[in-house]
Amino acid sequence: MKVTIHWSNKSVDMMLEFLTKLLPKDNLVPKSTYEAKKILHELGLSYELIDACVNDCVLFWKANTTLDKCPNCNASRYKTNHGRGKKISRKVLRYFPLTPRLKRLYMSRKRAEDMKWFNEKRLDDDVLRHPADSDEWKEFDSQHPEFALEPRNVTLGLVTDGFNPFGNMNNSYSLWPVVLIPYNLPPWLAMKDPFFMLSLLIPSESQLGIDFDVYMRPLVDELNELWKNGTLTYDASTRKRKSKAYNGKHEKRKRSLVIPIEKIEEQLASVTGVTYGKHPSNRKRPRQNPNWTKVSILYELPYWKKKRLRHNIDVMHVEKNFSENVVGTMLGIDGKNKDTDKARMDLEDMNIRKELWLTTNPDGSYVKPRASFSLTPKEREGFFEFLKSVKYPDGYAANISRSVNAKNGRLTGLKSHDCHVLIQRILPIGMRGYVDKEISTAHTF
Repeated sequence: MKVTIHWSNKSVDMMLEFLTKLLPKDNLVPKSTYEAKKILHELGLSYELIDACVNDCVLFWKANTTLDKCPNCNASRYKTNHGRGKKISRKVLRYFPLTPRLKRLYMSRKRAEDMKWFNEKRLDDDVLRHPADSDEWKEFDSQHPEFALEPRNVTLGLVTDGFNPFGNMNNSYSLWPVVLIPYNLPPWLAMKDPFFMLSLLIPSESQLGIDFDVYMRPLVDELNELWKNGTLTYDASTRKRKSKAYNGKHEKRKRSLVIPIEKIEEQLASVTGVTYGKHPSNRKRPRQNPNWTKVSILYELPYWKKKRLRHNIDVMHVEKNFSENVVGTMLGIDGKNKDTDKARMDLEDMNIRKELWLTTNPDGSYVKPRASFSLTPKEREGFFEFLKSVKYPDGYAANISRSVNAKNGRLTGLKSHDCHVLIQRILPIGMRGYVDKEISTAHTF
């Protein structure tokens, strides 16, 4: 309730004091917010604060714990306080240890049974209903048979994305949560909020790029430790304890892949001299043959090189990018417009769409012919009026009309689902209206 309703610590203290007086003597109600947090700590819901370089070079962790300045860019670890009060870190990573969260999945008998559902209750009939039905899962099991023999071993999916926790009020601050999802669970549970395991909270004002690996270090180290040694935990469904540790032997069998990756591994092996961080001297990172800038930190995991499927494309973000590019090209929005000068030159190189080629003038300048898909100012105005007039059922989509800015010809603040609605429902209707206008001049857009 404190988190959901944004209660202050003082209001929670007052409520706990009231409950303590209301209930019989010697009750076990915590006396303060601090004591309540200590209880949560014992449940395995704690997290670690790890200082980071302000330029994303390194973490002040393990060998760097005692340093006051970044070993790469020499930036100060702490804010300037002129020797007064406690030192305040300039950038802090929040790390939520994974092992206690995995153990908690087996504390409940019902949940422990669900964690073995894919092995004991899943219908294996070559129909893809669960990740365990996929070729990637089966290939992984064939490569690591000892891991596959123990159904209590956990298979995890990792996902991340950036978001602004303050909406549009502060565009200079964003967070990048890294979330782990246990795929052992049946499909009707795996994608539910209670089973999303927040692992990292990374603060960053902009795209992290290759510096993302700097912040992944604690998680990758823990995953490596779990892979090599496992962890001992209580299985409430069988009332036993059992550790299935990695035997330490190298996998020497050849992998059977449809697409060989030896060439990619050879290229990655030649990538050297990668320097992390956003220090001004490190802005232009050299690209190594053919186009690599780094080797992902996930390659340190023993099983990562042999995985057939290393990442999935986020459909909602694909729709968002597609929607922004289509609308940006129609409206001529800078940065989202794919009808660029270089695109016109490519048409000439391919010897197609001659009516769109750039026309060069005697003075060396060139003229860019108007494309049929580019809206005129009047058509653009009609498009915005149409967006403002669209009505939606409650909870179906955000009020897209608020995102329309006719003055600068932009659509701002659209979320992924709004873009989904835009390209699936609104744009087809709007384009039909536009065609009707061309035929019968019955609509403005």
